Amino acid sequence: MKYIINRLKTGMLVMLSASALIVSSCNDKIEAVPSAAGASGQSLAEKINADPNYSILRNALNRTGLLNTLGISGNNLTVFAPDNNAFIASGLSDATISALPLATLTPLVQYHIMATRIPSTGFVSSFAGTQQPNAQLPTLLQLPGGNPLVKMNAFPAKNGGNSFVNNMPIVQTDAVTAANGIMHRIPFILQPPSTVLAQQIYTDPNFTYLTAAIARADSGQTGLNKLDSVLKFGVANVTVFAPTNAAFQTLLTGAITLALINQGVPPATAAATAAALAASPTVFSNPALYGALPAIAVRGIVAYHLLGTRAFSVNLPLTTSTIQTLIGASPFPQLTVDRATASPRLTGPGNGGAFANFTAVDRMAVNGVWHVIDRVLLPQ
Repeated sequence: MKYIINRLKTGMLVMLSASALIVSSCNDKIEAVPSAAGASGQSLAEKINADPNYSILRNALNRTGLLNTLGISGNNLTVFAPDNNAFIASGLSDATISALPLATLTPLVQYHIMATRIPSTGFVSSFAGTQQPNAQLPTLLQLPGGNPLVKMNAFPAKNGGNSFVNNMPIVQTDAVTAANGIMHRIPFILQPPSTVLAQQIYTDPNFTYLTAAIARADSGQTGLNKLDSVLKFGVANVTVFAPTNAAFQTLLTGAITLALINQGVPPATAAATAAALAASPTVFSNPALYGALPAIAVRGIVAYHLLGTRAFSVNLPLTTSTIQTLIGASPFPQLTVDRATASPRLTGPGNGGAFANFTAVDRMAVNGVWHVIDRVLLPQ
């Protein structure tokens, strides 16, 4: 297993501090844009009331009391607004909205409203010369179990000629402008997440190796230096490229086989032994393999699968580009997003030109987003 250590030079590792892991808090602000309509213009509430295409949204706003908020002249809001077709496409008819308990309906509606006016000209361009894939815009929805002043974010962005909120394309930006805000029309409702990354990844049987690798990577670490702590921290904002169990088994089997052959073990015996050792995620917790799988090497590999910001699949660069992982900025190894094919692929300097493909994308969590990939990425 010395192969793994040789592929990951200890000197390139960055000890991950809380400040490195939590690049920005859940409620980073974007600069508010003053209303161009003036105080005498119609409010958002008046415009929604007058438009029959938003009758289901009006019902939802009425039931939750938020239509009043959209009618206050002193407010300056942004609404990502599903019209009637969007509600129906999401499986929510007017009758369904009328029957939903307020405890269910209220947070759903709150997640569509932001207390800052952001026209499409204020959307961030994804990875346009920076490592910022989108803007964080606090909604009216409180972070689950958190401080009532800390709100959940939505993430508007531009990429190429398209605009998005989270991973959803916006049908019409600046669809409605009012004295106290602006509305962007979306094709489906936005679903707010309710669980953190750790809850989603650790409970999925397809990611037991990743879970075990994180535990090994955190050996000797404390507090928010632990990757586990960040994945459980509600106000973190990260992206995880999550290799499947099969991806880890392939890497570990090959690495162990090569290590055993280098020690003089016959190839057939080495392959059989490697397959047996790699058949369980306990490969990471086996003390006999600690020398071959040192925590710092595993930590570097796991950190190479994390970004210190939330990047939905629609935010990924549209041309072949490199992006910064939690290992650190250049000259540390960067992750390559390859655009030579119709779908984006990922690769690292240690992958020898092989690519990780996405098999699932945009699994949303309170503190980030994660994507499923079919290969372990190697930084060196």
